[in-house]
Amino acid sequence: MSYRNAAVEADVAKELDVDAAAALEVFRRMLGFLDGYWLHRDLRSPTRDVDCAWHAFILHTQAYMDYCNARFGTYLHHDPGLGEGRGGLARCGVKASSA
Repeated sequence: MSYRNAAVEADVAKELDVDAAAALEVFRRMLGFLDGYWLHRDLRSPTRDVDCAWHAFILHTQAYMDYCNARFGTYLHHDPGLGEGRGGLARCGVKASSA
């Protein structure tokens, strides 16, 4: 897989406290997860690091939308209900808003 996004990779490195090479590996595994999800409608929950990378990618909304449209022909939504009981955003250190 040749797609790269330096901004997302940097966010992954920061969020997971890993170096650039490790962040790239997680980013590539996240792209592979998206392929599996699209091709097989595989509803298994991603690993914590892959889920965090997916969250980081989604926050770069235009890049994520462009990637999904080019790769899959549609936007892939992240369903926080997948694998309920695994902590959702809290898995990545994101706290839910009380508002």
